[in-house]
Amino acid sequence: MTRPLDLPDWQVAWVRDTVAARCGLYLGGPHETYLSGQVAGRMRELQLGFGDYAPLLQSSPAGGGELQVLIERLCIHETSFLRDPSHFHALARFIVPQLVREARRAGRQRLRLVSAGCSTGQEAYSLAMVLEESRPVLDDIDVEVVGLDVSGEAIDKAMRGVYPQRELANLDAWRRERYFRPVGTAYEVATSLRRGVRWLRCNLSDGLPVTQVDVIFCRNVLIYFQGAQRDALVRNLVAALRRGGFIVVGYADSLQPYRDILEPIRTNGTVIFRRIQRPVLTGGYGGDVAGGERLAANGTRSAS
Repeated sequence: MTRPLDLPDWQVAWVRDTVAARCGLYLGGPHETYLSGQVAGRMRELQLGFGDYAPLLQSSPAGGGELQVLIERLCIHETSFLRDPSHFHALARFIVPQLVREARRAGRQRLRLVSAGCSTGQEAYSLAMVLEESRPVLDDIDVEVVGLDVSGEAIDKAMRGVYPQRELANLDAWRRERYFRPVGTAYEVATSLRRGVRWLRCNLSDGLPVTQVDVIFCRNVLIYFQGAQRDALVRNLVAALRRGGFIVVGYADSLQPYRDILEPIRTNGTVIFRRIQRPVLTGGYGGDVAGGERLAANGTRSAS
């Protein structure tokens, strides 16, 4: 088997910085070997040297051309159903009841949840499962789940909702029976669950195509952004949230620099973040939230 040629460091750096500038995705450090292999393989497919490939990449229109082809290859679709269960416990036991109480007080009849960086759909469908199981709490409140990803191929797979049996390994047998039906050697998401999810291709760095969102799951996405692009992404997420809305990020995704707009809350064995509804008090966050603990700026529980 022919192996991709190793690219010189300066060529890898040029592609890395071009992709970061165009779409915000930063594949530096430990990801550069992967980046080098993907670019070298693509150049071999096109039978182009770097001198011809670079302008092809640089001249790509937004969301298309060779840039989008490369992004499709670079996106790492590592996900599973109900991955990191504590996040979904927090959603079911704390976030949903809190939002329902507030929606009733405000006379609102709809909640909107977003899976930002939804990959091939497992996270978005997991949100839909939790909401279906929360129907007694939701009662007559409508819910909508939106899956967003920069990869058109990933969105297409999510829309089809067909997964090999191994990808359902994290699900209890009763969930597999309730939410899936066998199709040959694979499993298809039940029509009733698929109806509650819609899918959009977008670059999160350009802003979210939905607003007034109540909950955003954006897990293991921020680690691929850096500096100004990372800051823009976080602020885009917050801007899409309704005041008082929640963000759930991955364990490796730090939101420490955003205490001016996001309030950390420890609940159900994890930490989630809420868009601040009022000015921040110096020294921490006062008051109680039923079922959760507000965290002071140093990460300890604040006094109430």
